[in-house]
Amino acid sequence: MTSASEDSSADRGTDVDSGAGTGTGAGTGGSADPAPDPVLDRLLRHGILHIAEPITDRTAERVNAALLLLAAETDRPVTLYISSPGGSVPAGMAIYDVMRHIDNDIVTIGLGYCASMAQFLVSAGTPGKRYALPNARMMLHLPAFAQAPTGTAEAGRHEELRHSRDRVAELIAEFTHREIGQVVRDFADDRWLTPEEALEYGLIDHVLDASPHEP
Repeated sequence: MTSASEDSSADRGTDVDSGAGTGTGAGTGGSADPAPDPVLDRLLRHGILHIAEPITDRTAERVNAALLLLAAETDRPVTLYISSPGGSVPAGMAIYDVMRHIDNDIVTIGLGYCASMAQFLVSAGTPGKRYALPNARMMLHLPAFAQAPTGTAEAGRHEELRHSRDRVAELIAEFTHREIGQVVRDFADDRWLTPEEALEYGLIDHVLDASPHEP
């Protein structure tokens, strides 16, 4: 295991829920967002973001705004803590594109329940700076499309889903230095991984040591 103190960049992060000072709630029915959380805003000032919710368009809006703000203010690495059940592929890809667009290194740390697009984003961090805490549980799923679609609308939806699946598989193959076909086969069904298994597969680079340190 790796101690967080061994890579100082892992101590600097960025929290999604802070929404770059725009509040943490998604808000429905036109209601105003909750007041900004001062703790999350302070984390943001230190370059720390945290995705602790399903990945939606609203999540991507907040995270990308925070990433762009940090990139405009500093060239320090940004740390992105991720604990999420996953969510929208387009929203996750929007976050991924901004992660790659900015010049800052992106340190990713998976914790808790980290599934689907959330696991994809953990693996999308800067090579060598992709972490998981020791009790994280990770899951990837790249669905197969065996049944032929019926109707024009269904065919269009089927093609878009296939395109999304293939693009995610292509990128995971790039992250892990594996063949695309192997990635598709390995994750055709829900596959749960321990941090050690994710490390062995190449989805992360280090398992962080979460044990208490001597004073």
